Amino acid sequence: TQGYSSAASDVYKRQDMHMKSPNESAVEIIKNYIYYLDEIGTWYGFSFLTVSNSKWAAKELIDILSRDKLTPPLCAVERFRDEMYRLSTLNEKTEHIFATAVTVSNDIIDQLINN
Repeated sequence: TQGYSSAASDVYKRQDMHMKSPNESAVEIIKNYIYYLDEIGTWYGFSFLTVSNSKWAAKELIDILSRDKLTPPLCAVERFRDEMYRLSTLNEKTEHIFATAVTVSNDIIDQLINN
């Protein structure tokens, strides 16, 4: 059993070396979200403006997660969502882009929790 345990430990260590950090996993989820927007966003009836604003918000989240690797992804996305909500209430002319960012953030939060 000692040999088996040692071999299993070696396999575990090799797997651990290839595991992604939480931020890297979150970035992958967001990239998949952007792919989804590109592939079926307008097919589901989203306007070009909504798809564009959604992609902007998703890319902002990728930038945030790439810059701040110490903050847990869920916290970073929630912080972004809360700021986007605040900004959505300030000006009627820019409400759509920030409200869309809130929706994207909530979609990403759901993905983070369920993955």
